[in-house]
Amino acid sequence: MLDLYRKKVSRLLKLFNNENCGVILLTGNHDHLSTLLDLTAESSVQVWSRPGRFYIGSFSFRAGHSFEDVAFNACEYNLFGHNMDHHTSIDDTGRFFLNGLEEMHLIHMKTGDVTPVPYPPGTNNARLDRKRISF
Repeated sequence: MLDLYRKKVSRLLKLFNNENCGVILLTGNHDHLSTLLDLTAESSVQVWSRPGRFYIGSFSFRAGHSFEDVAFNACEYNLFGHNMDHHTSIDDTGRFFLNGLEEMHLIHMKTGDVTPVPYPPGTNNARLDRKRISF
C-alpha cells in the first residue's frame, strides 16, 4: 500500500504547498517516515517524528502515542492517538486534547483556533485496518 500512501500524501502536500502558510506534519507510528521525508525534501512542510514537548511561537505542545503519554504535565495542545479510549476534548483550563485517530487537526498559529479536518474517503478503513466485507 506504499504506492497509495505516496499518492495520497502527495495530494495533501500539494494543497499545503499552494497555500502561503507553514505546515508541520506530526507523524504517527503507522506513517512511513522515509516516504514523508522524501516527499517533503523540496517543500516548506516540516515533518516531526519524535514525541515530547515543543513550542511554536507562544504555543506549547505535547505529543505522544497515547492519551496517557500527554495527560501528565499537559500543554496547551496535546496530540495523541493509539486508540479511541479518549476523544478530542478541551479541559476546564482550556487545554486541547486532540486525538489524531478521529480526524486531522489544523491549528492556526496566530489565533490558536483548532479546525478538525476529516480524513480523505477510504483512509479510515485502511488506517484502522478494516477489511472490506462482502457476501
